[in-house]
Amino acid sequence: MNLILNAADVMQPQGRGCLTVGTRYDSEQSAVVGFVEDTGPGIPRHLQDRIFQPYFTTKPEGKGTGLGLAMVRSFVEAHGGTVRVRSTEGQGAVFEFALPVSPIPPSS
Repeated sequence: MNLILNAADVMQPQGRGCLTVGTRYDSEQSAVVGFVEDTGPGIPRHLQDRIFQPYFTTKPEGKGTGLGLAMVRSFVEAHGGTVRVRSTEGQGAVFEFALPVSPIPPSS
């Protein structure tokens, strides 16, 4: 939910945008992969290494605590998964997380 709300927040000043949410199964990783993609302003490269740090925020004072993305990473990693961001400034962002799953045994 945090990833969706963040995407909506960054697109709001533009007054429009596109938010895409999806999942897929990656058999090579044996993981469910989810993503949230937005057409917002993107994340400058120099900030991408910091956005998952607790208390780091680019939002104005009173608009965010800087804990949302840190919690996302913590929850995903606590379940053995990974989370990453791909973004080019001015071209939106994609947050992708992978959560491992046990294969379902074939039916008899």
